Amino acid sequence: MPKNTNILMIRHGEKPKSGTGLAVAGQERAQAYSIYFQNYLLNSSPVKLNYLFAAANSNASHRPVLTITPLSTATGLKINQKHKDKDYQKVATDILTNSKYDGGSILISA
Repeated sequence: MPKNTNILMIRHGEKPKSGTGLAVAGQERAQAYSIYFQNYLLNSSPVKLNYLFAAANSNASHRPVLTITPLSTATGLKINQKHKDKDYQKVATDILTNSKYDGGSILISA
């Protein structure tokens, strides 16, 4: 189990009336998250993200990935999208059983 790990979770941006992308409001949220999480404080200390997770793209939605793509671009962090939508237990197991996350900060877009 990782030690001293920060795990932050966000909801993906708003969906459009049709399609798998983001509505204008969702695109705006994605851009805002990029700035917000690069300047995020936890207990008055800056948090530097080390890992990004998002539900894998599906026929129904690309929103979790699209929501953190601007943040990924800004930070140079790759988005781990190996887990399907609603595979919460697999994401938790992946994080909780891998010591590489020790002392890290993880953002999950679901």
